[in-house]
Amino acid sequence: TDVARALLVKRLGRPPVHTYMYGHSAGARIGHSINYTPGLNVGRDGKRFFDGLLLDDPAAGTWYPVVMKGGKDVLLTSAADKAAFVPQIDVAHQMYNNIWPPAHPDWLSSSYLENKRNNARILREKGVANYRMYEVRGTSHSGGESLPDSMQRGDLQNIDVSKAMDRFIDILDAWVDKGAIPPPT
Repeated sequence: TDVARALLVKRLGRPPVHTYMYGHSAGARIGHSINYTPGLNVGRDGKRFFDGLLLDDPAAGTWYPVVMKGGKDVLLTSAADKAAFVPQIDVAHQMYNNIWPPAHPDWLSSSYLENKRNNARILREKGVANYRMYEVRGTSHSGGESLPDSMQRGDLQNIDVSKAMDRFIDILDAWVDKGAIPPPT
């Protein structure tokens, strides 16, 4: 991100107005970590690093926004922590289901889609306003953008999610830049 910023400054003569993070799968899980960990989304200068996050099909629907201490969830409970939570859009792919049972704690589902829905529910119950999760039917984890056109006929109809990402970027940008509240989860 620092390299990209430096390149923009060199080419445009000014830094970008906003910096967003896009992550797919494990990269989206990293985005969860950045937004869920108080004080982590801060640059070397002490200012906010990412202004918004577009997270595409977070790995297994994790990390959950929960930290238990003494039997109590202490994550994102203060007004300051909620205020530091930057606008985040998670895009869940409905056709991506777990097919190899992983070892996981009892409180985590083997269904990746259920975990993504639980993640959204937990944030909503905590009163985190800067979060949205949207589900895309008819697409698996890879999103269909790498399939040749010959694979998009007949029994296989995998939606090309990259075409929807253009709109999600517009939604995130309007949310960060103008405070335009996106449609509900």
